[in-house]
Amino acid sequence: MSKRIESLVREKLEDFLSEENLLLWDVTITKEGKNTVLRVFIDKAEGYIDTDDCEKVSKFLSEKLDTVEDEMPASYFLEVSSPGMDRELKTDEQLNRYIGEFVDIKLYSGVDGKKVFQGKLDSFTDSEINITEVSEEGKKKDPIEKPRSFQREKIAKINLAVIF
Repeated sequence: MSKRIESLVREKLEDFLSEENLLLWDVTITKEGKNTVLRVFIDKAEGYIDTDDCEKVSKFLSEKLDTVEDEMPASYFLEVSSPGMDRELKTDEQLNRYIGEFVDIKLYSGVDGKKVFQGKLDSFTDSEINITEVSEEGKKKDPIEKPRSFQREKIAKINLAVIF
């Protein structure tokens, strides 16, 4: 059911978001206790998402989903927001947008005693993600760059890193 609803939401938003110069980042529908929550994450190619953008998309989508009530859960909460600074990168399109940026990679099981790696996203294929891990080691604290490759099937999550 959730894939069908996610697909329906994508279909309803496609033209509207294009007209508004917005991008659909992700759609999720989850059960949280007794509640069903439909989350829609939007973005811009340039600039930042603000509350007006979220409100505009929320109103539009709410009206569209009211016309297909038979395909939606009996009751649900709709949330529209930005994917945030530490946005999860799920698609090749999203990964491609952030080539050269720092990412956090969380693995299902450890490699070299670690499950979380941070590095500059260098490239990716259908089967692997390549980063350059940067660490400061030794007395001089000189940065050491270490290329790393991870099989995509072993990656639990990739997020844009927030570095200050």
